[in-house]
Amino acid sequence: MEKIAFCRPTWAEVDLDNLAHNFRVIRERTGAGVKIMPMVKADAYGHGMVPCARKLAECGADYFGVASIEEGIQLRKAGIGLPVLVLGAVLSDSAAGFFDAGLIPALCDWKTALALEEEARRRGRRIKVHIKIDTGMGRIGVLWDEASVFIRKVSFLDHIEIEGLFTHFSCADEEGNELTGIQEERFFRVAEAAAAAGIRIPFLHAANSAAILNRGQSGFNMVRPGLALYGVSPVESGAGDLLKPVLSLKSRLVYTKRLPAGAGVSYGHTYRVPDECVVATIPLGYGDGYPRNLSNCGPVLIRGRRYKISGRVCMDQLMVDAGKTSLCAGEETVFIGQQGKEEITAGELASLGGTIAYEILCGIGSRVPRVYKNEASFIAPADWKEKRVFTRFPARMRLNFSCSETGLAGEAETRDISASGLSFEFDRSNFCSAGGAEDVPLNKRSPFPVHAHLNLRLLDSRGAEVLHAGGDVVWSRKISPRQYRAGIAFSKLPGASFDDLRLFFRKYGNNRNIIPANNSFQVPQSAV
Repeated sequence: MEKIAFCRPTWAEVDLDNLAHNFRVIRERTGAGVKIMPMVKADAYGHGMVPCARKLAECGADYFGVASIEEGIQLRKAGIGLPVLVLGAVLSDSAAGFFDAGLIPALCDWKTALALEEEARRRGRRIKVHIKIDTGMGRIGVLWDEASVFIRKVSFLDHIEIEGLFTHFSCADEEGNELTGIQEERFFRVAEAAAAAGIRIPFLHAANSAAILNRGQSGFNMVRPGLALYGVSPVESGAGDLLKPVLSLKSRLVYTKRLPAGAGVSYGHTYRVPDECVVATIPLGYGDGYPRNLSNCGPVLIRGRRYKISGRVCMDQLMVDAGKTSLCAGEETVFIGQQGKEEITAGELASLGGTIAYEILCGIGSRVPRVYKNEASFIAPADWKEKRVFTRFPARMRLNFSCSETGLAGEAETRDISASGLSFEFDRSNFCSAGGAEDVPLNKRSPFPVHAHLNLRLLDSRGAEVLHAGGDVVWSRKISPRQYRAGIAFSKLPGASFDDLRLFFRKYGNNRNIIPANNSFQVPQSAV
């Protein structure tokens, strides 16, 4: 864990090893062959979207779920290339955002379907969608008994591919509630009707954290865990007992003093000290997301002992009556997490505050810095932002590369490409030292340092060279014990004119406008 470097001593610790443990619990619960789509919406339930998504990708996540296009863009800007489903409904005039960031929309109305179809047609592309079915939630989604007609209509659109159907359980956290079984049956009927109509839909998903812990994968081939990944069980017992909390909320005492018996504390003097005592002030308040309705009852750990908040929680501070204990400024306090043998959970705070653990975690504000333990391997300099000014398109092409700085050379496969750069994926078994030696010792994070220069040769299916370019590494990461991904910005285009580039993208990108006709594409000055 990095050294804490902030002046206001209030922070949240996020243990990414515990996140990985919880992912394994989910994997064991759902079984092999079931895809896992972790929910990282709402800043990963307050834990930090990007660091959590990177760790989960490293663990083997298949997809990610977010609430909005904006959240999906955050993942893309961080270099996360896994498929991302936007679970929330959008207005039809936002359709272009899905294409720009390579996101999958949740589809549940015909107007949006037509907008997506038109945008895909205009770009010469197809877009994958997951159709949301309302089987009893009463929120967004096509009503289950009207879904078959809607699915058939969408299947006739030339530029839309139905990749998934999904629904959401409304009472899965209530063990024995009959509605979950009813919703499950309705969803099965919709899926069977689509199959009977000859519509092949690869993914069906319904199970949230509660359903996974209570019912496994619910009979479908994808699950959407959320709260359970972050170590909080939405069910009373069972598999939830195996989870480990991921987030701890901590602060330090900044001020202590003695107050005489009868003195009032905080706004409204809703608390008066019964005897002369030490009152400690802690820089945490409702401005940080700590609930004000925990005034006079919220627990806090100091020196491994439980104390209660004294008086009303203020915007930026709160106070604790420590009795006769002589406390000192700088001592650590815990509001969520363990200290000694004592522990305070998000669920306990939720019970005291008359709410749910989701709200407690999601409510922790942005001015509370997150400090990550065991962060996932990733290289992405803070001062660099990927800027692809030209449209990307998915491109699976063979790529030969060599790097003079590391002495590595090998073969990879591109994932996407534009006029300004590309990303590619490679297995350590497919490269060696430039001299031919195998089993090259690799940096555990990535074989390529950021800004390293690579010589690149793109090959067609017959192995013929179609483009020769040079590029600089702008991000790089390990995605599994043997696999890596990297993003490259073109810096040299030996022998490639604008006409060469236009021809290349016309042939392989099916998009005549990727290289502007007015030659506004600027080859960097370093180009040869």
